[in-house]
Amino acid sequence: MQAFLDDKQEENCEVYVTGDFNLPHLDWSTMTISNTLGKTGKESAMMLLDFMSKNFLSQVIHQPTRGNNILDLVLTNRAHLICETKSTSTCLSDHNIVSVVLGYDARRNANYGHRVKEAEDFSYFNLNLMKADLEQINNDLKLVDWDYLFDICQPDADGSLFAELIRLTVLQICYMHAPTN
Repeated sequence: MQAFLDDKQEENCEVYVTGDFNLPHLDWSTMTISNTLGKTGKESAMMLLDFMSKNFLSQVIHQPTRGNNILDLVLTNRAHLICETKSTSTCLSDHNIVSVVLGYDARRNANYGHRVKEAEDFSYFNLNLMKADLEQINNDLKLVDWDYLFDICQPDADGSLFAELIRLTVLQICYMHAPTN
């Protein structure tokens, strides 16, 4: 799987990895491995966390999928596109059915007939980046004290606060140097 992702790295594509990872002793809220896990389980959990870190993947399922455990996972490098996740019991399996709803802006695809989540007002969708002053955007991004922004987000176990602060900082700079649609 790593070789496949390495080949796709240049394409900056969306990645979704799903399945029953069977790691009941991995606490996804803190990204920690329980001490009660045996050597093989700890190695498997560490391999998964390393894989996620290397590929900038987030685990987006936060509801138990079997008993009190989150075993069935959805890993993605585009967590911001996920509007909703559900874990629903079923008589077909001892695992719940996991569903994920992705939000896309329907304006980008006129043939998409389903209702989608509205883009927020303060969004890249409102900018005409084709007419943006990219040189000035790059210059302003170079002036940002990223270490300071990282420090003010601590503690941030999963990096989500820092990722959101990066998104908002870049978006704010883009609004300064790009016309709106």
